Amino acid sequence: MKRTILAAVIAAMTLGSAAGRAQDRTPTAPTAPPANARPPVMPKMPSGPRPGPEVEKLSYFIGGWTSTGHLKPSPLGDGGDTKGRESCGWMPGKFFVGCMMLSESPMGRIQTEAIMGWDSEKKVYSWTSFDSTGRHETATGVFENGVWTWSSDMKIADKTMKTRYVISDTTPDGYAVRFETSADGKEWKPLMESQVTKAKPPVKGTPVVGQTPAVTPNTN
Repeated sequence: MKRTILAAVIAAMTLGSAAGRAQDRTPTAPTAPPANARPPVMPKMPSGPRPGPEVEKLSYFIGGWTSTGHLKPSPLGDGGDTKGRESCGWMPGKFFVGCMMLSESPMGRIQTEAIMGWDSEKKVYSWTSFDSTGRHETATGVFENGVWTWSSDMKIADKTMKTRYVISDTTPDGYAVRFETSADGKEWKPLMESQVTKAKPPVKGTPVVGQTPAVTPNTN
């Protein structure tokens, strides 16, 4: 019985002590800052990279275009007339231009998505494309005296040929295209010639950049 009473007394003392400590920890109201206190100054975030003047030259290709031309007979197939249409726009950030192209020729109807940009390390323009026949192409480009020249290697039949895609006579309304091949990079043979015209208004029925695979254009 004495042990029971003693335990009760100890418990009562413990609760009383805890209550006292709880009262001592009663929070006080925060002190208001001085009236003339200045807000903290946040450090400035570094600005991201900006497209250079070389990239701006790619703006020439922004918009809708139509083309007509002629393909010469070659190991790729029979010759004949060609026609096409395309739509190009800036990708987010304005470092690259994405284009969706639809062409018709004796080789068939082919849909292509291409991306153009500037390689600041190699100091050349870059071209990467994928088409509906499963073909993937890459090329490097230079722009001199108003002429664009895109160079690459292409396997034709059982041989790897050098190719170049020359864009000349550039005006706001259009340009001329010449596609050539060479076995040694010295003697060039024309494979296709065409004339490209700026579409006004935008071409109807042209695949829009932003569709399979996704590329979001910005024509501004």
